[in-house]
Amino acid sequence: ETSGFAHHLSGIPHIRTQYIRKIGSELAVFVTLGNLLIILILAIMYRNLWGVLIPTLTVLVSLLWILGFMAITGQQINLLSNLLIPIIFVVGISDVIHLMTKYLNELRTGLPRQQAMQVALREIGFATFLTSLTTAIGFASLMISRVPPLRSFGLYASIGVGFTYLVTIILLPNLILRVPPEKLLRGRALDSNPWWRKMLLWVHLLTQKRPQFIVAFFGIAVTGSFLLLIRIPLDTFLLEDIGENDPIRKEMTFFEENAFGMRPFDLSIQTRGDARITDREVLVEVEKIQEYLAGQASFSPFISPVTFVKTANYHFHYNRERHRRIPDEQAEIDELLSLATANGDDILRQFFDPEERRGRIGSTLPDIGTQAFEKIYLGMDQFIRQNCDTTLFDYRITGHAYLTEKNLSYLRRSLLWGLGVAFVVIGVIMGLLFRSWRMLLISLMPNMIPLVLTGGVMGLFGIPLTASTAIVFVISFGIAVDDTIHFLTRFRLERRLGRSLETAIRNTLLGTGKAMLITSVVLVGGFITLLTSDFGGTFSTGLFTALTVLFALLADLFLLPILLRYFFNQNEPVY
Repeated sequence: ETSGFAHHLSGIPHIRTQYIRKIGSELAVFVTLGNLLIILILAIMYRNLWGVLIPTLTVLVSLLWILGFMAITGQQINLLSNLLIPIIFVVGISDVIHLMTKYLNELRTGLPRQQAMQVALREIGFATFLTSLTTAIGFASLMISRVPPLRSFGLYASIGVGFTYLVTIILLPNLILRVPPEKLLRGRALDSNPWWRKMLLWVHLLTQKRPQFIVAFFGIAVTGSFLLLIRIPLDTFLLEDIGENDPIRKEMTFFEENAFGMRPFDLSIQTRGDARITDREVLVEVEKIQEYLAGQASFSPFISPVTFVKTANYHFHYNRERHRRIPDEQAEIDELLSLATANGDDILRQFFDPEERRGRIGSTLPDIGTQAFEKIYLGMDQFIRQNCDTTLFDYRITGHAYLTEKNLSYLRRSLLWGLGVAFVVIGVIMGLLFRSWRMLLISLMPNMIPLVLTGGVMGLFGIPLTASTAIVFVISFGIAVDDTIHFLTRFRLERRLGRSLETAIRNTLLGTGKAMLITSVVLVGGFITLLTSDFGGTFSTGLFTALTVLFALLADLFLLPILLRYFFNQNEPVY
């Protein structure tokens, strides 16, 4: 800066440093925006100071617990753990709203506050435990990954969900009971508006009168989404999470336009038998590889044993261009190496190891995407097998960029495996709790559909399946299953009380529908705060998680009642 020279700074270390700085600044933004948005939604719903303070205080205590636990155990803040703040916030507020809405409804029926809280805990407490358990399982499924940041995220997210449940079930009732009922019910709250009942009765009537239409609608949507899934790109880039106008992106673009790019390429060469990397026959084979690669993409000048020998020979012969080549005799090569060693062999270590058994071909090139690189790798393998003497050397691709690509590919697979594990575990739990394989199917179907629909949206708009977007499915499934559990738990309670099948479905919609709608609005609002992020991955997590929650709400309200009617008959007992 003080020199006055125009300058540009980029490279992997610089990019990592800027990533960390952005993560730290975004953490404060997410907490602030999340708080403000949730407070606004609570104020609109309850129109009461206590209706805002009590839920907010409860969730803040949960956040303090998990952040304190992370500090005690030495967990660092990174791009994944940065997502814990909005996730714990919206998950916590969801449980709080279900319990608080039920308590206020019981107060409005004339019950004393102690009795109203007992009813709320009896009807909502078990469902809240199940939702916390299934959400924690969804996050804990990430721990099967061998990628440490992903394992840590799964661990701390599941622990945070547990903390949220404890705070909700212990602290929240004590806070609510200390507030006189008349203060909580003061004013015309939006959650007490009669249009809630009218809307939910309309939903019930629609599922009763037009089940074929609803099933056909979801069927067409799911079929179309399956067809769109194959269009999801798998290509990834070095700076896929950085916006086009970000200074880091602009600096990288400068190097790609004016130099050879910032993406590193490294090929390790290891000799076989008694061969050395500086033997002429080995250098000739390495030169073949370099010439092939140079014809495939815009590689920068290679750093390799061949480069060193050819350049040294060029300078040794007074910079005559015809000598920029590998010498014809091994003795000439050894003489060049001896001269380099006499002047200090530090420069040689850039090209091969002291034993002259291992060398590298290093270069940089533009960030053309993993699929283009994969073609280069496959083509290079085929070229070496057909045109090089592989009895002299082994080779393997390595380096930061290649390992990052492999890591991302493994990360995607492990996320999808984790999602499969979560499906199985949660399905088994639901089957055991409800003692019915039909309840198992009913509990999973409305939560598989939103994931397929979200995948269809990604395919429709060409959003690539990166680690950032793949994690959406695990997060969304753990959260979206909550409303399904609340619905089925209330349905089972209604049937145990002797209600007819249709009356049980109607009462379930009226009893849990309002809380499901409110919590979904809160969840969507909470994840929408991630759209303020400059990171593409964080932005995608917020957008697609919000979409999945919305799809899950529609499936729970419109599809669940139809499934219950289809799988259960009027006289069947409920356990």
